[in-house]
Amino acid sequence: GSNILSIFAINKIGRKAPLIWGQSVMAICLLCFFIFSKADIAENSKYLVLVYVFSWGISLAPIVWVYLSDILPDIGVGIGALTSWICSIIVA
Repeated sequence: GSNILSIFAINKIGRKAPLIWGQSVMAICLLCFFIFSKADIAENSKYLVLVYVFSWGISLAPIVWVYLSDILPDIGVGIGALTSWICSIIVA
């Protein structure tokens, strides 16, 4: 659902602001997750995961594909897509 929202918002907001916002929220979620896990209060981590995934879905997931098609020619889109898939599999 968040991907569809961001695809329509890209033309109005631009590409840079959602990327910066999304990556900032993702970094804060990872930092809080680290702090919660060290303090043994990890029961709230499920909410951090939801916010993290939503932030990824509204920023990095769809905007990377738009940048790939804007910046790279035809063969570059294939290489960029392959790199994105490989990195996503490694992270997952």
